[in-house]
Order: sequence, then C-alpha cells, then structure tokens
Amino acid sequence: MRAPLSNIAIAFSLAVPSALAATGDLDPGFADHGRLAPIAGSRGQALYADATDSGGILVGGSDFEASGSILNLDGMGCTYRAHGSSFVSRIDEHGVPDPTFESVTLAGIEAVSMTRQADGKIVGIGHEIVLVSSYRCSHTFTPTVFRLNGDGSLDTGFGSGGKKEWPSWNTIRSIVVDSKGRIVVAGTRWVDGDDPSTPGRHELVVMRLRPDGRLDRSFGTDGRYLGPKIDRTFSPLFRSRYDGMDKINVVRTSADSLRIAAQAVGKCLVVALTPEGVPDSAFGADGVATPRTGTGAKATCHVLESDADDRLIIAGTSRNRGFLARLLASGEPDPAFSADSLIARSTTQVTSVAIAPDGKLLASGTGPRGTAVVRLQVGGALDPAFGDAGRTWIDLDSDAAARLIVNCMAIGGDGSVILAGSDSNSDRPFVVRLSGDGGGTSRGIISFSRWHSAPQESDGKAVLYVRRSGGSSGAVSARFQTVADLEAEPRNDFVRTSGRLYWSAGDTSEKAIVVEITQRDVLPEALESFHVVLDSGRGGAGLGTRGATVDIQPDGSPGGQIEIDLLDLDACECSLDGQFILLRNYYFEGRVCVTFTTRSGTAIAGEDFRGDPAIVCWEDGDTDWKLPEIQIIDDNKKEGTETFTIELSNPTGGAIVGRSGSATVTLYDND
Repeated sequence: MRAPLSNIAIAFSLAVPSALAATGDLDPGFADHGRLAPIAGSRGQALYADATDSGGILVGGSDFEASGSILNLDGMGCTYRAHGSSFVSRIDEHGVPDPTFESVTLAGIEAVSMTRQADGKIVGIGHEIVLVSSYRCSHTFTPTVFRLNGDGSLDTGFGSGGKKEWPSWNTIRSIVVDSKGRIVVAGTRWVDGDDPSTPGRHELVVMRLRPDGRLDRSFGTDGRYLGPKIDRTFSPLFRSRYDGMDKINVVRTSADSLRIAAQAVGKCLVVALTPEGVPDSAFGADGVATPRTGTGAKATCHVLESDADDRLIIAGTSRNRGFLARLLASGEPDPAFSADSLIARSTTQVTSVAIAPDGKLLASGTGPRGTAVVRLQVGGALDPAFGDAGRTWIDLDSDAAARLIVNCMAIGGDGSVILAGSDSNSDRPFVVRLSGDGGGTSRGIISFSRWHSAPQESDGKAVLYVRRSGGSSGAVSARFQTVADLEAEPRNDFVRTSGRLYWSAGDTSEKAIVVEITQRDVLPEALESFHVVLDSGRGGAGLGTRGATVDIQPDGSPGGQIEIDLLDLDACECSLDGQFILLRNYYFEGRVCVTFTTRSGTAIAGEDFRGDPAIVCWEDGDTDWKLPEIQIIDDNKKEGTETFTIELSNPTGGAIVGRSGSATVTLYDND
C-alpha cells in the first residue's frame, strides 16, 4: 500500500537537512574532497595515522618491492631482489605536507606496525631486508624495532642508533606501548621438533622492552612469553600485500595487562597476559579465549582493540563474510552486543576498528562493492546519524576499480575520523578524513559502485551503477560514455552510449547506466569487452572509480566452446605431436564430447596419414587440452608439401564448436 503523499513529503523534508551535513561525510577542507592519495614521497601502504594537536595528521607506512625470479638464473645467479623501506610524514589540516616536520624514509626496513608514545615519539617494528648472496638468492629478513623523535629524526638514544634487531625471531607483527613507556611487541619464532620425526612449529612470542630499548627481563621468562603454536607465519618472499592469516595483534588494558590475538589450529585465539607477562587465569580458559561469530562459526581475526571497560573488540572474517564481536573483560562473549548485519552482508573482511570516547564503534571493511566505514552504537546497532544511514563509502580517484584496505583508523578531538591504508592494486598509500560531529557541506564523490557487468548477448543490455558517496550537499552531475578500446565493436557488439547523471541536493541514490548489446547471428562469439567511463563532474563533486568494464559473455554456455589450436605449422612428416591441440574454452560444466574427423587434401588418407574419426571428451570441470592421435605414414617418397584438413562436429553436453572448428595441417617432405 502506498503512503499518503503528505507523509512522503514530510519524511523527505526531515531527511534532507541531516543528509546535507552528516557526521562521517568526507571533509571538503582536506586535500581532494577529503582524500589524499598518493602521499607525497611515499608508496606502498599507510599503516598508522593519528591526529596532531594542530589539526593535522601524522602518518607512517612502508613499501616492499621484489624483482626478478628465484627460478630464473641469468648466469650470475638468482635474479630475485627484495627491497623494503618505511616512511613517516606529517600533513597539515588541509592535507599538505608539513614543512616543519622532517619526513623520514628508512631504507632497508619494511615496517609492519607503528604507534606513538605519550611523549610524541614514534615507535615502529618491521623487518630489515639485506641481500646476503646474489647467487643463492638469499636475503635476511631480521625483525627490528625502531624509534623516531617527534620531529621525524631517528632517536639515537634508542637501541643502537635508533633501532634494535632481534635475529632470533622469525617475524615481528604488532606493537603497543604501556602506561610506563615500556614497549611490548608480538611475533613468532620457529621451533624445531624434538627429534627428526617431530615437525617444527611457529610459536607466539611476546616481548617487553624498556623505554631505552633494552630487554625488560622482569617480564615473563627473561623478558619473553612463549605462547601457543601459530598456524603459519609471515613469509617475506611469498606473500600478498594484505594477508589476515598472518595478523597478530597485541593491545593493553587499563591495568597494563595484555591481550594478543592470533590464528592457531585453524581458529582465532585471544591470549591474556598479566603485567608480569604470565597467563591471566581470570581470562577465558587458563588465559585463552576462542571468539566465534554469532552463528558459532570459527573466525579469522584481523583486528583487536580494547575499550575503556577492558572489553575486547574482535573483527575479521568468517565464512567469507566480515564479522565484529565484543568480549567481556573475562573473555566471555558480551551478551549486550550484536553487530549490525550490514557488516556481514556487505563486507568479506573487517580490516580496522576504532572506538570513540562515547563507546561507539567505527569499523572499516572491504566487500564486492568496495570499501566502507560504518559506525555502530554501543550495543552494535547501526548509527543512522553517521554518513549515509550509518555508512560512508571510501572511493579514491582511479581509472579502474581500486582494492582499498584500511589498515588504521583514528578519531580526532573534534570527532573527525582519520583512515589510512593502501590501494593494493597500485601500491598507493592514502589518507582520508571524515567530518566530525559538527557535520559539513561535502558535495561528495561520484563513482562506479558496480564496475563490472557480464551480460549474455541474448540479454540485450548491460547495466552499470554509479553512486554518490561521502556527502550530498547541493546538486551534482557527471558525464558517462562508452569507449571501444577492447575487443567489442560499436554497432556490431554494442550501441555507443553517452549522457549525464544527475543528483539533486540530498540525493544519494544509485544511478543506472544502460548500454544496448547488439545481437548477431554469426559464428560463435568469443568474450568481447568494452569500457564505460565517467568524467566532467559538475557541482563540486569529486570523482572516484572512473572506469567500468562490460564483458559480453561468449557463446557456448554451459558446456563451452571446443576449438582447434594450431601450435606449430612447420611440423616434420614424422609426427604431428605439438602441431595442434583441442581446447575447451570459457565454460566447463558437465561432460562434453566432440567428433574429430580428418579430410583428405593433397595428402591422402591411408597413403599419407591414418586418422579415423574419433570422439574426444571432457569430464565436468575438465579444462585440460586434448591431443587426438593421427599417424603419419612415411613412405620415403619425394612428394613435396601436402595438406589435409581436420574438423570438429557433433558437440554434446551443451558444448558448441568454436570459431576454430577446422584447420589445415601441412606435411613437409622429409628431404
């Protein structure tokens, strides 16, 4: 039943003002519509960010580069080379590098985490990368702790010249500073088996350093706590830019007790230690808790935070969906907390969490439609006063869809939200600032929200969607147009389309772009693609993802297209091996077969070759190529060049014969 028109009008008039000045909108006074990417003088990923007293942002990050291959020798040994570096910069309130800060780059150290002490000094951890042998492709990745002064220079009073190495460790992953300025780090070490028949293992290691970098031997056993077995550990040579399975997180409680989250035995474990570095028996079972999602499923924990009441926020992924849970100080699940289902519905993983002074939670996650930040009430319900009904999308200016990972969030004194992370597709670090509780007048960002469409030709159209996010003040628009820069051809495959999308003040709805797909009754068609692009934004809005791709699906669903692939037309008259193969392309559902036949040409069946008709089959899911057997008859006669034809016919199981359904094979005289 429709609502009365008057009710609709009232609802609209009430919704618009909050939409025009929402907490959580992109801060229009910071950099490019609230977004800074890339960060001057840096690449890789931003790992740490926090607000400065002057309203600016302190940001730190790292980069890892690898070139060559451990399998490719060039006569001088292995060609693989690994390089790491770290950076710390300070940005003013407008998103411009602060000239009073000595931006630092630490060559040779790839940082993995950073934090700031109460005195403003920055402590970081990472791995110092040194090439040991170019011939053996050997590098050392030594766990290292370093400290910088408040102006960005190395603190030479810490460790040895500002850094302290721990070669006995395997990896170093997380850091926290306690109320007395002591530095706690967590990572792993490798432990050999007790005998040759016992496999080795990775163990959790937690260590505490004094403020000057010396080992605090009053902690644990001689300065260390050795914990449970860890499933697997960080591999510097083979790793993705963001791998949640390698995450270890350490946080402290109000009484300087420690809580460490890591993956062990295929599940997330939270280990509790007292300030003395021994297991806290009041937490979980003998100091260990195992968080689970609301459905009871096991979870991979990417994030661990502690609130003012010593409750723990655990976040990550479970069954390929983002999750967020809260544990009481005892390690038991908090029955008063249930995270909004939007987190599980729209994200595949939660990568960062921040806790506001009033207890509200900010969570950032990635999903099929991009990266977003949500704010939850203390009990876990979505906070509608934040962003667009509780959520703000993070869309950076990019030619194609970016994969944005938020590694760190911080809350400024004015309630503003700072996000730092990286575009893992381009190794580009970024910082984003959202408006605080005072709201703002952000025009927002226009961006593809669904940047890929895969229609069948029979669908007759491709549909893409564009969103306005991060603010809705004023009327804005952007132009769109199709671009024939890939295989698909205008008129033959699609109809050229262009136009302009419009949003009025307060409008955050998605807009659809519809492109007509042309149907042709021709030979089976392969995958054909074209682009749709956004440009010419008006009304003060910025642009996010400006390019989308339409892939017109090939014919042959569900069995696939079966084709002949000629590999070497100069095969000798002794064998046809390597000259051609049969391929099953595009679709691989069900068992399919095709009849393979030879036809005489100048080469005569029975005289020059033997090739009886054969049926060639693929099982369900089989993607391997096939090589039918054809015997060449070598009669030692001088015959010159001869040819015959091979053909495919009678496909079964829903397959079709592709464009290359026949081919001519050439036989060369063996003189």
